[in-house]
Amino acid sequence: MKIQKPFDLQVEDFRNDLVNLINSTQQQLPLSVIVLIINDMVDNVNRQYNQYKNKLKEDYQNSLNEEISKSNKEENTEETK
Repeated sequence: MKIQKPFDLQVEDFRNDLVNLINSTQQQLPLSVIVLIINDMVDNVNRQYNQYKNKLKEDYQNSLNEEISKSNKEENTEETK
């Protein structure tokens, strides 16, 4: 699973989209439509945040596993000497 941008940039995009939406309400969009759009935007940011968080956890776990593996190899090498 790849994330195209760091999460902080995605949040900045969200803010920009929200500002654009608010500015576009001058075209008199119904409130229900605006609420649906904002809900969708929030859901999207939440989904991206969860992907980002899971990716960080996965990366951390992988690096931890690599360190453990490296440590075990070093111990095995010392034991065979």
